[in-house]
Amino acid sequence: MKYKCLLGFFALMLSGCNSTNSGSTNDFNSETLFQDFIANQELKSINKAAPFILSDYMILDDQHVALVTRNRKYFLASLSSAPCAKLEFAERIGILQQEKEVAAAGDQIVRVGYEQQGCVIDTLFKLNRVQYEELSNLNIKRRYNTNINAPTRF
Repeated sequence: MKYKCLLGFFALMLSGCNSTNSGSTNDFNSETLFQDFIANQELKSINKAAPFILSDYMILDDQHVALVTRNRKYFLASLSSAPCAKLEFAERIGILQQEKEVAAAGDQIVRVGYEQQGCVIDTLFKLNRVQYEELSNLNIKRRYNTNINAPTRF
């Protein structure tokens, strides 16, 4: 009798473990998340942004960085898929510019204080303030494992 109870309990435990979702809510590809944002917002790529003096930034993941200029213009930089410094863990970043403007071809985002090669800007998108704030909300939800499709609460 003890053997049957023990076997039944063990089977019940196994079935409970199988039905539990062991994956976190962050088991999505952040690359896809931000690519979907670009597509849904119908963002148009631009070749360069001038004049460009970096005032603030928001690292979204290792492939996307939102940038704010001193004159309050907003941009989203998609970085090349080549291996580069882990931006998500950067305390500060900088932009290596060839000219006074930031160009989508050749300019780099670098981690300040690291000797690793910078991340080449592949595509640059112009944002408005609302889109920048939406990216911020998506980034917060992604980082804290909250439901991506949940409405934002203020």
